[in-house]
Parts: sequence; C-alpha cells; structure tokens
Amino acid sequence: FAELKDFVQGTFSLSATVFLKECQTTFLVTAVYGPTRESAKQTFLRESRNTKPSDNSKWLVLGDFNIIYKASDKNNANLNRKQMRIFKETLNACELKEVALQNRQYTWSNEQDNPTLVKLDPFFCNASWDTTFKRHLLHALSTLLSAHCPLMLTGQGEAPRSRTFRFE
Repeated sequence: FAELKDFVQGTFSLSATVFLKECQTTFLVTAVYGPTRESAKQTFLRESRNTKPSDNSKWLVLGDFNIIYKASDKNNANLNRKQMRIFKETLNACELKEVALQNRQYTWSNEQDNPTLVKLDPFFCNASWDTTFKRHLLHALSTLLSAHCPLMLTGQGEAPRSRTFRFE
C-alpha cells in the first residue's frame, strides 16, 4: 500500500516521505506535537517553517498543534490573539491550507461540566498535495478513551483522467 522512508526528526515533529504504490505518488508527511507551554510555541512555529519542503513537493502536516489560528476553532472567547496571528503567519509562509473536517467542529475537550472545546488537531496541506489528492475527506471518529477525537483521512489518490470520447 504505502512505503515510508527518509525520516527527519525535529523537536516537535517527525517527517517522512510516503510512497503510495497504488497511484505511484510520493509526498512528505509531517506529524507534529505542539508544546503546551507558551514559552515554547515560538520555537515550535519556527521549526514548522523550517520543515517546509524547498521544492514543490506534495506536503501534508497533521497532529496535535496545541494552538489555533482562528477564533471559531474554540467555543469560548479566551483566546491568545497574538499566538493565533503568528500561527496564521506560519501557515501562510508554509503555503498551507486546512483540510476541512467533515463531521465535527472541535477535536478536543477538557471534559468538564461546562467544557472548553477546541480544534487542536487539524490537517494542513499545500497546493501540490491538494491538487493531487482532490477527493480527500477528513472525518472525526468517536472515542471514549481520550480528550482528543481520532481523525481519519480518506481518499482515492490521484483523480482519474477522463477517457476521450470519440464518435465514429
């Protein structure tokens, strides 16, 4: 199905090249675990910028970012707008866009009576990845074991090319 190679480990991330045998496509995937301490978030975002492929490689970034970039990703007004702005600038510098989550708005809960709900686990991709994998969907799955809900990315690889119609 898939082959992983060329692992690169950072302080907050692990990247690998993925080769999908079915569609003969290669892309870079980066899994992150963002720090919870405010003092380390700048270092995390700097590392994220440095992880961006230098060429036009397909790139998928996912994980627990422990930071948001838009107010709608949290169910209350307790927001760190400076951190949000810096995260958004990082996403722009890396030329990443969010893969839409299909069936849930938030991916984490503090599991209190009046819970704080946050989307901490987004998937991001660059234009090259998005163009190659046009038919991808990100779904939230149910869990009773974690404050985070597991996510599943589905797709069918490269979009099939239409057959040429010829009238004879």
